[in-house]
Amino acid sequence: MLKSIFLSVLLGFTALSGAGAQTAAPSATGQAPRTPPPIREKFVEQGIDQLSSPFTKPTVLKLNAIVQKSKDIIDRFDHDIKAIRTAVAAAAKRGAPVAARARATASLGTLSALSGRARVNLAEMKRAERGVRTSGEKYNDTILSAMVAFCVDVDTEVRTEHRQLAAKLKRG
Repeated sequence: MLKSIFLSVLLGFTALSGAGAQTAAPSATGQAPRTPPPIREKFVEQGIDQLSSPFTKPTVLKLNAIVQKSKDIIDRFDHDIKAIRTAVAAAAKRGAPVAARARATASLGTLSALSGRARVNLAEMKRAERGVRTSGEKYNDTILSAMVAFCVDVDTEVRTEHRQLAAKLKRG
């Protein structure tokens, strides 16, 4: 994969540097002006074995596992949310049948469980973040911050949706 990215970037720069060459109209003497040679960027190719990880292997495995849990939560949320919203909307209508309210309540229970999982996962990520930052090991702050932000966003989105739908059902 890295090799294909490298080749894409290399080909892109090569194409761009060749595209900068322009041909001008003939000069007053009737001769075509010289076209400057295309600018070539110099790339230093690195093999896979020369690249280093921004984290130690145990740390990256631990952090990736936490991020994967958040991804699983948001994937489940995205899969279920339309049906949950529909159930709550139907139950929130004036004169909604008892069965509709029961379905909405069960749907909110599913959302509540997802919210609980997201909250627990965020707490796990925060502990892992503190551990990495205080460990003294080398790490990439941008990547670590992005991982934490993803877990925060998942928790916030699920929790906010749960709170809004519960309030809607309660008003209905």
